[in-house]
Amino acid sequence: MYAMAINGHTDDSYGEYVKSTLAKLGKEDLRLLRNYLFALNGYVFKDVALTAIFDKQVWYQAEEKKR
Repeated sequence: MYAMAINGHTDDSYGEYVKSTLAKLGKEDLRLLRNYLFALNGYVFKDVALTAIFDKQVWYQAEEKKR
């Protein structure tokens, strides 16, 4: 959803849905959404709060843990 919004897919009805949904999210939710793609790719977060959140996900494997 976030990727579609930042890539300009906001001219159709789904784009309006994305824009309205993003507008309802709080700062922390938006922060998690922004960092979600990094987590999917194994990014090792310096922020302990993000690390703690993503470490709880079964799909998250930080690059240092993959080795």
